[in-house]
Amino acid sequence: MKILPIISISHLYFANIYKDFSLNIPANTNFAICGENGTGKTSLIKILCDLLTLDKGSVVFRGMNKNHKTIGYCSQHTTWPNNLKVKTLLELLIKIHNQTLPQIFNISLYKDLLIDTIINFKLKHLSGGQTRRLALFLALFYNPRIVFLDESFNDIDQRKITISIIKKYCQVHQIQIILISHSVYEISQLTNAGVFLVRNQKKSKIYSTQQLSKILVSQFKN
Repeated sequence: MKILPIISISHLYFANIYKDFSLNIPANTNFAICGENGTGKTSLIKILCDLLTLDKGSVVFRGMNKNHKTIGYCSQHTTWPNNLKVKTLLELLIKIHNQTLPQIFNISLYKDLLIDTIINFKLKHLSGGQTRRLALFLALFYNPRIVFLDESFNDIDQRKITISIIKKYCQVHQIQIILISHSVYEISQLTNAGVFLVRNQKKSKIYSTQQLSKILVSQFKN
């Protein structure tokens, strides 16, 4: 049975990175985007999230309405106002999703990611790991259809536990993961297929997680 793509990227041109690039990301498949440095992995995700505009080509999401409630994005860099408290940031963002703080406090992820321990902290006082856990929470608390994770587990202490928490939450709430990572462990735990991008390629072959892990081992140290 053929698995239809949830995202079809066709003849994409962007800056000097992508020239006539095409890729189909299968539905119901947690998907890894790996590759050499400078191959535009983050740019690709930002294009899919409408944070960058492609020069030419098309991106089509199938079987879903693409909007701020169906797409989650956890960037490798945060740009929050440093003087805000975590609680204030949450209050601002949950209004977009028609939720209240009591509802947020009852989400399993709230305590599992230890957000309850930093709720009254100012953002500028968070450690690297606390910042990453908060970013993961903000990308997932409203249960999007797809979540894009861009090197989202860097700087996290108890990294394997956090990966397990995210994996379980996405399974329970049927959230499809699209992951950028160089880590064999992250890819093996969170995805079951993916691509390895190289410069100037036009179409990417989709590999199983096992095949992709072998490619990564030969390219990077984890």
